[in-house]
Amino acid sequence: MTNSDYLDNYSPFTNDENGELPEPLPQINIDKPVASSSISPASHTTSSQNNQLSDDYLRELQESVNVLERTVANQESEAMQNRQFTSTGEPKPNWPKFYPLIHFDMDEVPENNRGFVQEAFFCWFVMLGAFLLNWIGTMSLLSVNDAIESPGSKIALSSLYFFIIVPLALDLDTLSVYRSMLSAVSTFTFVKIFISLGATCFFEFMLTLGMESSGSVGLISTIELFAAKHIGVAVFGLFVTLGLGAACAFHIKLFVKLWKYYKGSEAGGNMETDMKKSMAEYLINTFK
Repeated sequence: MTNSDYLDNYSPFTNDENGELPEPLPQINIDKPVASSSISPASHTTSSQNNQLSDDYLRELQESVNVLERTVANQESEAMQNRQFTSTGEPKPNWPKFYPLIHFDMDEVPENNRGFVQEAFFCWFVMLGAFLLNWIGTMSLLSVNDAIESPGSKIALSSLYFFIIVPLALDLDTLSVYRSMLSAVSTFTFVKIFISLGATCFFEFMLTLGMESSGSVGLISTIELFAAKHIGVAVFGLFVTLGLGAACAFHIKLFVKLWKYYKGSEAGGNMETDMKKSMAEYLINTFK
C-alpha cells in the first residue's frame, strides 16, 4: 500500500492495521503551573541585585530625610530662642555674651545701613582707647607736681569720664544709631542722635585742648610738660592728645554722614512736619 492510498483510506475512528485504536493524547493538568525553562539563573541573580540596590537607595534616602528634618528642627529652635522676648515685649538681651545687658543683632539691620552701625562702634572703640590713655596719663601727673597744678582733680575727672561718660556714649551715640537703622527714618529719633553726637564731639574737643580744669592730658598740658622738661610724661601726653583728637574727628565724620543720610530721606525733606508727627507719636506711646 502506498502512502497516498493509506492517507485516502485513513480514518481516526477506525482501527489501525493491527486492529488497535490509536493511543490517546497525553492529558495536561491545567491546575499545576508549568515551570518555565526560558528563565535562566543569571536573570534571577540580576533581579535580586536590583531589588537589593533599590532597598539600599531607599534606606539612604530615608536617612538623608531624617538628617534634614533634624537640622531644620534645630534651626527653628535656635531661631525661636533668638527671638525670645521679655515680659515687657522687648527683645531678650544677648550682648555682651558674658553678661547680656542689651539686645544687639547686626543681621536685623538692613544691609545698606550696616555701615553706619559699624562706623558708630568704631568711633566708640576709639573713644574708649583714648579715654583709657587719658586716665592713665592723669595718674602719671602725680610724679610731676611742679609742672601741673592740682593733678588730683584731673585724676578724679578722668575717672568720671572713663567709667561714666564712655558707657553713656555707648548707649546714647552708638546704640542709638543701631536702633535708628532698624526702622524707618524718624525726625525725633535723629534729632536726639544729633544732640548726643554734638555734645560728644564738643566734649572730646575740649579734652583734646587739655585746659587745666578739663581733666585731661591734652595739648596745653602736654606743652607745659615739655616746657618743664618732663619728656617721658610729655610724650605720653602727646599720644593722649592724638587719641582724643582722633576720637573727636571720627565722631564729627559720623555726624556728617548721618546728617546727609537723614536729609536725603523723606522725613528729612519734611523736617518740621515729621517732627510734629514724631513728637505726637512719642507722647501717645509714653502716656498710653
